[in-house]
Amino acid sequence: MRGHLDCCADVEVEQVREISEGFREDEWVCRCRQCGQYWFSSRWNESLGGRKLEEVRYFRITSAEAEKMMRGSVRGLLEHRDAIAVLNGSTVRRVRGFGPV
Repeated sequence: MRGHLDCCADVEVEQVREISEGFREDEWVCRCRQCGQYWFSSRWNESLGGRKLEEVRYFRITSAEAEKMMRGSVRGLLEHRDAIAVLNGSTVRRVRGFGPV
């Protein structure tokens, strides 16, 4: 996710644990390999008028929140939190919560 996330100058995100609550297609607790910042990522795909869209939202989370999420709780705290939305791998916007871009 180089260039999209803002935790350090050379962001390199690794997936730590998949979260399977059934809300989105692909949700993970992630961590930056460079600085250790935790992120929650939520990905979904949609087709609109024959055009495929993929969006990934990244929410900055604390290490305590990451630990709780990996044990199966706390996801609800992100509903109104700011996120970084990456649309089709390039368009980056700041958004709030899990709603559409």
